[in-house]
Amino acid sequence: MHYRTVIFCLLLAFTSTVFAQGGMIERPPVNHKLGLEFQAYPAGLMPGISYALGIGADHEFHLRAGMNFAKRNDWGVQLDERGSGYGVTMGYRYRFQLWNELFSIGPRCDIWDMDINFIDTRVMAPWVVRSETEILVVQPTLEFAWWKRFGDSLFEMGLSLSNGYEINVRTRGLPVGEGFITLVGLNARVLLNR
Repeated sequence: MHYRTVIFCLLLAFTSTVFAQGGMIERPPVNHKLGLEFQAYPAGLMPGISYALGIGADHEFHLRAGMNFAKRNDWGVQLDERGSGYGVTMGYRYRFQLWNELFSIGPRCDIWDMDINFIDTRVMAPWVVRSETEILVVQPTLEFAWWKRFGDSLFEMGLSLSNGYEINVRTRGLPVGEGFITLVGLNARVLLNR
């Protein structure tokens, strides 16, 4: 039974090579972009370094490594929630032209490992006692962005609006805020190849 799988894979590789050499399959151009990304939401800021892999003119896969600085004040479950953490983002953008402008839309998902501290109201003391909760956050969103390239340069900027949900998938400590989230973003990046 395993020999059938091996034969199938060899035939697939052979036919792919033949079609590629014969010009029947055309590979879309690939480009690489490196940049800085900054997102803000009512309770925090998220700066990061981003990388995007563009396939053809319409498709782009992107990654980000960054920090999340949260200051939720009293919007969370506990009093005066604030903290920070590291995280990564993965996403896809479909790019399209509309009214001679470049736009994109696509899903993205952030994963944040954060430490949130807050005023602990369980402790009866004449002074403020702060406690800490460790959370792992998954944040799926849908991003809509407008992109601008300056002339024939390799530099590109983008403004984005994302809506989604912040889900605490792991909590070590008391529960802290999660829920609907809206983010406004700014991207500044350079095309590494043409």
